[in-house]
Amino acid sequence: IGYYNKQEECLIKLVDNPAARNKLPVDAQVRHETSSGILYATGNSGVYKIIPPLLKISKFEEMPTDVIQCFGYDEKDRKLEIPSCQFSYLDSSGIIWTITERNGLYKMVPVEGSDSLNNSFRMTNFTMNDGLPSNNIKSIIDDGRGRLWLGTYYDGMSRFNIQSETFTNYYIGQGLPTNRFRTQSVARSERGELY
Repeated sequence: IGYYNKQEECLIKLVDNPAARNKLPVDAQVRHETSSGILYATGNSGVYKIIPPLLKISKFEEMPTDVIQCFGYDEKDRKLEIPSCQFSYLDSSGIIWTITERNGLYKMVPVEGSDSLNNSFRMTNFTMNDGLPSNNIKSIIDDGRGRLWLGTYYDGMSRFNIQSETFTNYYIGQGLPTNRFRTQSVARSERGELY
């Protein structure tokens, strides 16, 4: 697992710290960095917090102070495992939005002060029952206007309004060239145009 170090403008490989609570996740990628320097890695084994400071081992290797597996809780405070997530988006309020191949979209709201590790999230799952055209989501991007755009494997695209938590779906009939989206095949230009 690695990340891009913006200050040094290079890729850094993270190595396990024997004193950490958890090993670095396998089949995951660092997706987000908070203003306090905490890195979030998401992938097949869920979501992990990688805690700074990072100890420099060599020019291109660093070791985190700690690695903490994150857990989710539903509205009845039942502990949930965070499912395998393809990609995720961290919004400006600290909410992590994850997409899955079988379970749709997850909203993960940090539960501050829940314990000393602060590794708990209140989870809400959005599926076809909530208006998604498919539970197999391949891409996610925000448009800077409080909406997430979700590309599905074969069932078009969905626009999710974060505030109202509603979906608007688009298909070939609404102008899409295809109903199939490839894994994370999206981009946003500096002017806010989505591709």
